[in-house]
Amino acid sequence: MKLAKKVFAFVMALSLMPFGSNPVAGQEEGVIAIEEIKREDKVDFEKEILPIFRRNCLACHNSTDAESDLVMETPATLKTGGFEGPAVEAGNGKESLIIQLASRARESFMPPDDNDVGAKQLTPKELGLIKLWIDQGAEGEVSGTGGPVSWQPLPAGVNPIYAVDISQNGFYAAAGRANQVFLYHVPSRTEIGRLSDPSILESGIYENPGVAFLDIVQSVAFSPDGNRVAAGGYRTVKVWQRNANSKAGDLPATADVPVSAVASADGKLVAIGLANGSAQIIDVATQKVVSSVGGHGGPVNGLAFSTDGTKLATGSADKTAKVFNVADGAELRVVTTPAAINDVAFAVEGTLVVTANEDNKLRTWPVAAPEVPEGETEAPVKELNGHGGPVTSVQAYGARQELLATGAKDNTARLWNAEGGNQVRSLNHGGPVTAVAVNADGTKVVSVSDNKTGKLWNAADGKQLGEFKGDYQAQENVASLQRASALANKVRDNAKKDLDDANARKKSEDDNLTKVKEALTKADEDLKAKTEAAVKPNADLKAADEALKAATAAQEKAVADQTNAQKAVDDAAVALKVAQEALKAAQVELVGAGDDQAKKDAAQLKVDAAQKGVTDATANQKTATDGKKAADTAVNTANAEQKKTDDAQKAAAAAAQKANDEKTASERAQAAAKRSVERAETSVQKAADSIVGFDATHKAEEAAAVKAKEIADKANADLAATEQSYSSVAFTADGNIAVGSVDQRIWTFSGENGAAIDGFAATGSPIKAIAAVGNQIVSVSENKSVALWNTGSTWDLIQTIGNPDSADVFVDRVTALDFSADGQLLAAAGGEPSRSGEIKIFNVEDGSLAMELDEPHSDTVFAVDFSRDGQYIASCGSDRFIKVFQVNDGSFVRSFEGHTHHVLGVAWSADGRELASSGADMVVKIWDFRTGDQKRTISGFSKEVTSISYVGDSTNVVSSCGDKNVHIKRADNGGNVRALSGATDFVYSVAVSADGKTVIAGGQDSTVRFWKADDGQSLATFDAPQPEGAVAEGEGE
Repeated sequence: MKLAKKVFAFVMALSLMPFGSNPVAGQEEGVIAIEEIKREDKVDFEKEILPIFRRNCLACHNSTDAESDLVMETPATLKTGGFEGPAVEAGNGKESLIIQLASRARESFMPPDDNDVGAKQLTPKELGLIKLWIDQGAEGEVSGTGGPVSWQPLPAGVNPIYAVDISQNGFYAAAGRANQVFLYHVPSRTEIGRLSDPSILESGIYENPGVAFLDIVQSVAFSPDGNRVAAGGYRTVKVWQRNANSKAGDLPATADVPVSAVASADGKLVAIGLANGSAQIIDVATQKVVSSVGGHGGPVNGLAFSTDGTKLATGSADKTAKVFNVADGAELRVVTTPAAINDVAFAVEGTLVVTANEDNKLRTWPVAAPEVPEGETEAPVKELNGHGGPVTSVQAYGARQELLATGAKDNTARLWNAEGGNQVRSLNHGGPVTAVAVNADGTKVVSVSDNKTGKLWNAADGKQLGEFKGDYQAQENVASLQRASALANKVRDNAKKDLDDANARKKSEDDNLTKVKEALTKADEDLKAKTEAAVKPNADLKAADEALKAATAAQEKAVADQTNAQKAVDDAAVALKVAQEALKAAQVELVGAGDDQAKKDAAQLKVDAAQKGVTDATANQKTATDGKKAADTAVNTANAEQKKTDDAQKAAAAAAQKANDEKTASERAQAAAKRSVERAETSVQKAADSIVGFDATHKAEEAAAVKAKEIADKANADLAATEQSYSSVAFTADGNIAVGSVDQRIWTFSGENGAAIDGFAATGSPIKAIAAVGNQIVSVSENKSVALWNTGSTWDLIQTIGNPDSADVFVDRVTALDFSADGQLLAAAGGEPSRSGEIKIFNVEDGSLAMELDEPHSDTVFAVDFSRDGQYIASCGSDRFIKVFQVNDGSFVRSFEGHTHHVLGVAWSADGRELASSGADMVVKIWDFRTGDQKRTISGFSKEVTSISYVGDSTNVVSSCGDKNVHIKRADNGGNVRALSGATDFVYSVAVSADGKTVIAGGQDSTVRFWKADDGQSLATFDAPQPEGAVAEGEGE
């Protein structure tokens, strides 16, 4: 799951506090002298300086938990520095801030005097080496190949919880606390152990089991079936497998059909009562029958060892009870009772034998046979009346075994005082009680019944503490199948909605196609009309153009004629002037001729000729002037005509332009209408094609939903058959309850609240009786087989992937883990801070690498989550992205961007349609996986939101937060559901069971907390071990 898997620190030993401000003047008391180290070779940062920081500084100054914004993992980050500026000044070690603080020459000192992890000051030599490295230029790289890490035990009190998870069935929870993984049984609210890596013990770093890693546990995850748990640390993933209730061995088969069984108080011996009236005593260690006693004339229904184990009492259907010496099988006592005996017990410091009789009574008898007068029948010491039916079971308890617990067919269990013979309390079981048992301290009583139920009672007040019945595994299977059916219905409904939406889109596209086709028809008609309307204006324009051309030609001709006429006028004027000058000259000559007639005549002729020339020139001038006037008139006429035709042409052009523009617009509209039709036809086809897919998906999901319902209904119908009558019951040494049933199985339940713990097949035959031997169970079955079973579970390390001393598999911390829904794949993620992110997917069965995603993120990956259908894996990281990849080939699907800081958690909704993410930007975001759109941002957090998960199959999300709370929010509207309080410090990780009922979280206060998701009620709280515990010393169970 999923659930919550990120890292906020690395291997640590002391805290580096936020940088202060004021230097301490002078070399004051308390300042650490810096040893002067002289050497020619370069100081290796990775081999020499980084180990010092790992031991002393990286607790608070790593890439994911950088106090004062300072990261001390690489030379580059040290030079970048934090709030107070660079931590190192290359070439100037003395003035570098880190030297000032660590040498206590400047406040705030590192580490502070009151640090809570027991950190000590850096030594002068360490300071000198760091200073020399800085003086040499503060250079170096962290390649991950600096050789094996020199691991040291974590300091006492370093107990942060960075990762928690809960199995899908809600039975088991795991918390990575410091370098340990703690396991819890959720229903019984108990810690059941700590995971161990045997190789760590072999290394000699720790002396006791219970240590899982050499460094801080960064991530944990359960397999879907809850039988495997994976944990991640520095460059390493480890997988443990649960081995439950393994058979310890077979004891000798019985000589006849067994009827009853009991174990001695020390667990060394088991006595088995047989149908043939005998009883066999078996040594558990040697698995041999050490003696056989009996001689009863009927089945031995009841057995009891004395507290010291030296005597064995038997009770039989033949109405007799006997006491035997265990050592040699000698018969010590015979008691004859009025009715068949169903069970026996030793009471009151072993002085009494109690018989549970078929006649509804209890009777107490002295172990030492009294003297009975001849002819008389021995009377019981006490006869305890009260039951209204045959008494089926009796057990003594109390400091002196002075109290009795009994069960009877009158539907009750009862508590008695054996000495006084009085009833203390009646417990109404509600069905015939077949057996009772009392725990070691006498505080709890358990009764089992033919009505297929068991009930746990508080002996002090008779209050019912719990009830159990049937096959809890089958019950959980039914619940799981019903959840699967409900989810299948939801997926089917989603598919139906998709199909309905697709059909609606198809109808919408059909309607749109009809509209755009109608629009195209109108566009065609409009274009036709506009084309026709443009014919006459264009014809008129053509005629107007021709008329204008003719008028222009006429105007131009008239102007040319006018010009010629003006020339003629000008020429006539010149000719007239010449003629007039000639006349004037002739007249002068005539006057000059005087009286010379000849001269006069000759001159007269010249005058006459000149006069004629003047007359002709005058006439020509008049003709020219008249021609000019005619030409001027013609020009004016031509100009008027030209203007008229020009105006007509302009009007025709405007009309034609308007008609043509309207036609062009209509053509464009028609083209647009055609494109709209084409697009609409494409959209209709796409919509039609999508319907095929959505219809197929809906049909498949409908069939899946039907199938899921059939499977769930059948399992539910078969559930009643798993409820079988309980034949016997016993408390184990650890206070839990073991029950034998006629369905051939042994069941274990919590001795605190009756919650189911485990169940396992015993012998293939109905179990007649069981007996508790310490934390083991002896079962005797109808087929005469006798077996010894371990009731506890062991979690064995089966795989180690990677090596903390090599970057070959993982380059850095494994900050996130998740199993695929089918349990076949394990995704492990992390990366080198500020350099790369990595996601690798392994085959769970053999730990082989199945796939490595190619550069999934540019920085450390903090969470991964497989989708329920196993098709996708989502991831998030320091690069502020959420990304999704195909599981089958690792191909990139989509990224989601919107967070403004590290994305610390990501989770799929049950139906795979949404993703929820949480970030250091103090918000939760909900995303639509199919579109990549951000649906909403949920704010209101005052600190980083460190992990997130959907609550079961609901639309609620649960997130852990640095504000000391776990928040449940509504993903559909962002509303607040409730806050789960109790934490006293930063909460790093949260997980929720598959049914959405149980929430687990852990954080900096090192406390694991469980809540009920529906009302926020606290279920259990598990504090960190004390400093002298396993975190410091590697102590385990």
